[in-house]
Amino acid sequence: MSEPQAESDPPRERRVLATTPAWLGEAVLVLAFAMVFVAAVLLAILGSFHIPDRPLFVGARWPLAVLIAAVGELGLGLLAGWGLRGRSGPAAVFGGWILGIGLVMFGGSNDVVIGGTPGDWVPLGFLVAGTLAGVVAVAVSGRFVDPASRPWLTSAAGEDPKSSLRASGRR
Repeated sequence: MSEPQAESDPPRERRVLATTPAWLGEAVLVLAFAMVFVAAVLLAILGSFHIPDRPLFVGARWPLAVLIAAVGELGLGLLAGWGLRGRSGPAAVFGGWILGIGLVMFGGSNDVVIGGTPGDWVPLGFLVAGTLAGVVAVAVSGRFVDPASRPWLTSAAGEDPKSSLRASGRR
């Protein structure tokens, strides 16, 4: 049986977090950013090799690479923004995706990975869909910012939002 907590005692989770060393929290944060970055690089490489694939789904042929770029980049970016509490997570995802595309396009081999037949829109659609999804993820993730960790983004409690001219009586 667990012992009952007094009302003034913080929950167990807060007690554990308060006793962890600061360097450990920073190390976990750096590792989280690294994992998100590497996942985005792998997502870009995976998507680029699916450019010729167009599986039949609901009676139509869907470009798998464009779907991977749009859904994967947006999903991973929003997940990183939520998990890392701000826009820096999706920015790391976007940077990793750009690096993955660069590795595939300019990796040093003679193979053409991101290419297609003349008139094929899927290679360009793959690049544009991933870029737009990354930008949207960074823009939307501003909602995940933790106000307690970044007090300069929010006004202090109890402040009157009036301008200084009105507060001084001048108009």
